[in-house]
Amino acid sequence: MEGLSRLSNEPSGAGTSRVTIVIPVYGDWDSLRDCVRSLIEYAPAETYDVLLVNDCGPEADAIEAGIRGLIYGKPQFRYERNPHNLGFGLTCNRAVFELDTSPNDIILLNSDTVVTAGAFDEMRAVLHSSPRNGTVCPRSNDATIATIPFHQRDSRGERDAARTDEVFAAVHALLPRFYISPVSVGFCLLIRRTLINEFGLFDEVFGRGYNEENDFCLRINEAGYSSLIANHALVRHVGSTSFGSAQRTELEAKNSRILHERYPFYPRAVANFIRHGYSAVDRFADLLVEDGNPRKPKVLIDLAGSKSISGNPGEAEIVLSALRLVSSKADLTVVPPLGAKMTTAPCGDPLRLIDREAIDEVFDIAITTSPVTSLEQLLLLNRFALRWVTTSPVHKDLRSTRGQAQAPHTSLTYRLTLEFGDLLLLQDDSALDDMEILFGLDLPQKALQREALFRHGAVSEWERLLTEASAAPVDVERLARRDHLVRPLSLAADALTENLRETAHSLDEIQRSKTYALARKVTSLSAPFRRRPR
Repeated sequence: MEGLSRLSNEPSGAGTSRVTIVIPVYGDWDSLRDCVRSLIEYAPAETYDVLLVNDCGPEADAIEAGIRGLIYGKPQFRYERNPHNLGFGLTCNRAVFELDTSPNDIILLNSDTVVTAGAFDEMRAVLHSSPRNGTVCPRSNDATIATIPFHQRDSRGERDAARTDEVFAAVHALLPRFYISPVSVGFCLLIRRTLINEFGLFDEVFGRGYNEENDFCLRINEAGYSSLIANHALVRHVGSTSFGSAQRTELEAKNSRILHERYPFYPRAVANFIRHGYSAVDRFADLLVEDGNPRKPKVLIDLAGSKSISGNPGEAEIVLSALRLVSSKADLTVVPPLGAKMTTAPCGDPLRLIDREAIDEVFDIAITTSPVTSLEQLLLLNRFALRWVTTSPVHKDLRSTRGQAQAPHTSLTYRLTLEFGDLLLLQDDSALDDMEILFGLDLPQKALQREALFRHGAVSEWERLLTEASAAPVDVERLARRDHLVRPLSLAADALTENLRETAHSLDEIQRSKTYALARKVTSLSAPFRRRPR
């Protein structure tokens, strides 16, 4: 990676208040032991008190003995036991209202976590950077929207704590210090004590667990307090050790219904955060940080418009034939031409065909075989492709008044894809100088002749393209600048789509109304009496 400067929304000052760390305990001694040991090492007594509350789960007596042995002689650690099993939410409520009556801020910490050096101090600094920050969680290997890397190279792969450690170490200093998010994730949740005093903590309607922390975050947000993710803090998380899978699914489904009834906008808020909330370095972190294993590049081939440029109806088939012969060089995913009917690849085909709307994973490289003329295509490139191989427009299209009148945004898509493309496929050599003049760009990137890729048997040309594109260095400052310019377009496009959806819904409601039906009936009955034009 090049340009490793700090990209940060650095807040000033850090919290100076003490913090009580509350750990509800329910079985799983091995994970709990690792958690407590990490707190002994990384939660110094000068700042942190630790309260372990045994919720009478499996092997409660044996776990009690183990806890007492671990914390013996450490006065900042305190052990309590519930009279009977209360569940996660009620145990937290008892801890902050009955067992700990101090003015300390609170960290609610799952017992299947491992704290890393400086994580809690960083979370405190983020919380106290503004009086309107209400909750903070760290990054982790298993924490829904706080997971790092969120987008994996292998979108179906298992999460790996060691890989999270590796990626976090490499990129965290390049991330904004925090994100404002719809909620802070509850596996490790720092809460301002004054907000607990004002708004309470967990609603008992959520029973034994799941979504009670989301409800709290959304409740305080209604009063103007934000939830944050601290990008420079890491806490590892084993995840889902308290309940069996069937019970967990049932609890999640039940409590999700309650949460969504209270906050119908919540699913959309989370989806919007996933689409727009992460910085570019964060989004492509798993691709930016090498894992030491030799891997084929993951490549997206976008055939949008490829037929219309050459006028050859078999152009896409020629490309697909060549790609099948170079599939040993890369993992290839192909988006068919715009408007083309999706066909399932035959069994054993090394190419994966995917509909544009179904793309939800990151790629090392995206190759567009035609100039990017649609905002949809530009936004897809920005969200999912680390490097771009773009096709230059032909000379006459650069200067076309008709084209600009019909699609005035094309000059913008041309400019951005040319400016941030890592490799250029030339259709017209004479257009290169004109592009630099028109857009004020210096185009130093390597260029290949597009025509050579669309000949029968163009295997060596595709191999060269894949090799050169894979070798293109990534400058993270340039990547951030690209994202800074394209992201507002994505937000505007989403807003327009939402407005159109709401308008369509309103029209549908009108058409279903009795008033509309009556108006249609009156119009129909009065038709014979209307004056006909002479």
